[in-house]
Amino acid sequence: MHHTVDMTNQEWVREHTNGASLRALGERLNLNHVTVSRRIIEGDANTCIALARAYGQDPVEWLAGWGILTADEVAAGTVAEALRSATDLQLAEQLVARIKAGDASPIVNDPIDNVVRLGRPQVSDVPDMLRGAANMSDEKGAPDTTSEAEASQVDPNEDGFDPA
Repeated sequence: MHHTVDMTNQEWVREHTNGASLRALGERLNLNHVTVSRRIIEGDANTCIALARAYGQDPVEWLAGWGILTADEVAAGTVAEALRSATDLQLAEQLVARIKAGDASPIVNDPIDNVVRLGRPQVSDVPDMLRGAANMSDEKGAPDTTSEAEASQVDPNEDGFDPA
């Protein structure tokens, strides 16, 4: 539940703590009830987080509930965490689902001949979050130091790769 214009922080806390008194809140935080009240009214982020934790609830939801974080900020954090925790298979399945639904970017849907004809994308064309992939590393984590001249001399059938 997110903070509404007509809901104060005090009302939000009351709703998410089953109506706990200020004294009960203060006991959970090891603070005087007057201090807890003042911090709730002021919208103190640390108090917001401490209360969420004290009641076993999501601090991010509380920060959004108090209006400290916007819905966009919450969503961005959720997406980033989901991407970090997703397996390679989950990411690939999502990409396939987007392609099937027609939601993938045009370059993903173009035949490979069209992509090759367009030429190699410039670094400036790559979104910031993907630039790290341009510096690929080997399985041991060492950077790929192969020059473009060396790469053009690599036999694709060397490792048993058969494109047919």
